Amino acid sequence: MDRISPQSEHQEMEEVKEKAKIAILVIVQKFADADVFEKEHCQIFLESHLDDIQEGMIFKIKKFAMPALIAVSKHLSHEVFIEKVFEGTFQQFNSDEIWGVRKVCIENLASMMKYLRYDDVARITECIDFF
Repeated sequence: MDRISPQSEHQEMEEVKEKAKIAILVIVQKFADADVFEKEHCQIFLESHLDDIQEGMIFKIKKFAMPALIAVSKHLSHEVFIEKVFEGTFQQFNSDEIWGVRKVCIENLASMMKYLRYDDVARITECIDFF
């Protein structure tokens, strides 16, 4: 009887959405790592789908977002990387009140820092201070 209630139905729908977002992030990460996705595919993902995925992001989704964004970074221009990955995600995640989200940043810090330019002292210092 409990499964018929509107509240229960809404909760199931939210769980399906969360799992779908996680699946998308895992696929994007794997395809970007394997070079199945190239620059144009990564741009489409960032422009068309990233905002939807980040809307109401909970820890389960944040845990997969950072690795996926780092994976697509090798196909992005430096400016887009800074805007979408570093400033748009990393800076938000590294000050998140949930410790697990900050842990994801630490686990992926080295992978992300390789996309920073060697003369970008301010951002490199920010990464080191965060660590």
